[in-house]
Amino acid sequence: MRNYSISKAWSRISANTQNSEFIISKRRSKNAMDASIFVLPNEDLIHIFRYVVASDSRRRLPTSHRRANEILAHVCTRFRAIILSTSDLWSTIDVPLYWAPDILQDYLATSFKRAKNTPLRVVVYEGSRAVLPKVDIANLFCRELQRGTEATTNVSIKSVAFYLVHQEMSHIPTHFINILPSSPHALLIHRVTIDQSIGKFKLELPSTLRYVPLGGCPRVATIESIELVDVTLRDVPEGLMAWRSVQFRSHPISSSRPGSPTAPTPSAPIRIPADLVFERCPNLKTLIVDGSFSGSPNGATVPTPPLPPLREFYIRDLAQLRSFGYDGHFPMLHKFGTATSDERLVCRFLRRHPTIVDLTLEGIYISESIALSCPQIRRLSIPARLDILVRSARRNSASEDSEGQDEPYDCYLRDGTTNHVNSMQAIGYNPLLFTRKERATYNPLFIPDNRGLLLTSLEHLQIDCAEFPLSMEQFSELIETRVLRAAEHGYPRSLSQISVCTSSLSRMSKSLVRREQERAWTKSPYLESAQLRWKENTCHVRWK
Repeated sequence: MRNYSISKAWSRISANTQNSEFIISKRRSKNAMDASIFVLPNEDLIHIFRYVVASDSRRRLPTSHRRANEILAHVCTRFRAIILSTSDLWSTIDVPLYWAPDILQDYLATSFKRAKNTPLRVVVYEGSRAVLPKVDIANLFCRELQRGTEATTNVSIKSVAFYLVHQEMSHIPTHFINILPSSPHALLIHRVTIDQSIGKFKLELPSTLRYVPLGGCPRVATIESIELVDVTLRDVPEGLMAWRSVQFRSHPISSSRPGSPTAPTPSAPIRIPADLVFERCPNLKTLIVDGSFSGSPNGATVPTPPLPPLREFYIRDLAQLRSFGYDGHFPMLHKFGTATSDERLVCRFLRRHPTIVDLTLEGIYISESIALSCPQIRRLSIPARLDILVRSARRNSASEDSEGQDEPYDCYLRDGTTNHVNSMQAIGYNPLLFTRKERATYNPLFIPDNRGLLLTSLEHLQIDCAEFPLSMEQFSELIETRVLRAAEHGYPRSLSQISVCTSSLSRMSKSLVRREQERAWTKSPYLESAQLRWKENTCHVRWK
């Protein structure tokens, strides 16, 4: 009887538990359906879905989980009907080369039917093994594309991206582009390193990919946007190129940390033919060279054809322009950036291009000479410097002043052998802060006006604190001088926005002291009345 009572009681407990779980699940579903997002009209939901899918599509490496559009399609019947009827939400097509052919074929067939005639964004992933697929993935892709779309003509390919690891796969871009039904508008080739975990240990397998030959791809001349990351371009077809944007970067990513700034540094510098971008791209608007030029330096004695009409230009080493004979004038240049440490070259380039309104300096802090060379700058991105301190100092007595001894109002700790001022100081420079002897060391060409104000047209300032943290005192002084009391200090306009780029969480030291230093600027009392908007590791600050 005792065993029977225990068994009967256990059955009742199990039944009650299952009933409770059913009730809880039903209540959760009801509460979820009562959420405010479910009462929004379909037009608003489509905008939200597009934002979510676009954020998911910007990932650089494949994921083992469902994509955002697939997750949204399984929320409820209404969401599924909306997302399946919006073809542009399915325009990103992943092509992992390591998938089984039958699985990839089913996935492509479903994706193409849902994308319909929307311009496609194709992303090709190699994987960790340098093994060629058993079938021709490019042919499989084109075959399923023709079956799944309703277009009677060629389907538009918005972009094609290749994330490759091994040199043995360097022919994949040429073969894939040649067999597509139409030329893509944009091309991205990205070198990726692979991280593998073995027990408690993590091994980083370096990529063997060094260059990509495109000599056998005539369609590359018709592509408008070219971007290569940590890859050198070789064997480009002869003739003029229709390129409007060329970006060569040297920041590979790791498979375990997509988009992480802690990605390993390249083992070999990337190189791009100088004559390719300056002589064979007559429509080039954007040029970013985070590497070096290849070819035979010809100096400034050999005449060159007209330079492309660049509007945006970034070059790591500005000295290469003169060494390769392309140190000319870009009359339409609006945005410029460099990591050149030679201040004379930077000033010379800025004075020759008064059309520049957006300036980015990396690895070099802005000096008085640089600031005076570009008074028209409206947007400035500079690194913060914590090693140069600002402190108040009282003026000497009247008897000392009568002896002709010039003393600065403020004392600045300089950077050894140079007369450069700190980035924060250059923005609000005053000649009275320097002694008579110091003022005599400057070139008379760069002496500011009587007010001593620099960068008076500046509207947007971006400060990079990744290497040099920004203190609360520096940030507060900047806000008071250029934002809250700009008119009192003689500035015709105040800064409309200040952006602060901080270190990512993966790069932060585990030390609490180090974390406090990196975020010291956030303790400024002026932030209480400001509007803050964080985007990844950048904080955009505005005032009403």
